[in-house]
Amino acid sequence: MATIDLTKAETLFKTFDKNGDQKIDIDELKSLLTELGESFSNDSLAQYFAEVDTNGDGALSLDEFLVVVKSLHAKRIL
Repeated sequence: MATIDLTKAETLFKTFDKNGDQKIDIDELKSLLTELGESFSNDSLAQYFAEVDTNGDGALSLDEFLVVVKSLHAKRIL
């Protein structure tokens, strides 16, 4: 499996961090997933978000976002 390009992941993070707060909230994640053609019910998305939001602050840091990117990469979506 190819490695994940950290620069591309950081660019993706910044692109979907619409309010520039250095975090991805659930709406920003939903926007990203929708743009990539992934669909989740609101409940499934909330559950997934809670799983990757390891510090429980209600937003994804870059490190937490990398878990999402790795998951998408493993599914060959990214």
